[in-house]
Amino acid sequence: MSSQPEKNEFLRSVLHDYRQFLSKSWDYRPMFGFYRQDLLNDWLQVNWEILVEYPLRNQGNDGLLLECYDSTDNDTPKLGYPEYRVILPHTPATHAIYINGEYIFNCMGAMKHGKFRMSPPFDYVHGQISHTKKIVEKFKDSVFSVGPSYSNAVQ
Repeated sequence: MSSQPEKNEFLRSVLHDYRQFLSKSWDYRPMFGFYRQDLLNDWLQVNWEILVEYPLRNQGNDGLLLECYDSTDNDTPKLGYPEYRVILPHTPATHAIYINGEYIFNCMGAMKHGKFRMSPPFDYVHGQISHTKKIVEKFKDSVFSVGPSYSNAVQ
């Protein structure tokens, strides 16, 4: 890809595809036995690696490994913790997706009764700078970019 706007549009389209995947497959989770949070986290993460990370790697970023997809319902962020990876476990992230150039992307979800929840229609994104400074905003209003991983950004 040749220019920053093209990269951002490709990234947005990849994230949109992941969002669509979650929306269409969310109701099938019980059929696959995803009642346990650890199984749900693995399912979210492996699909994040396949549907988001690999398309970005195929655009000339061969060494790109994204921060883990993070379920924020339990409010325990996984930034900088490579043990949550599925395909290359224990391999540190090299990059992160940023929301509005500042917040590291955590996950997608919806606003339910004034609170962010990991649920359809996945029209909101959740990100954070630290364990205390977070953002929740509509997917359609967000600007996405790729930058250094959490570990690389805080050094």
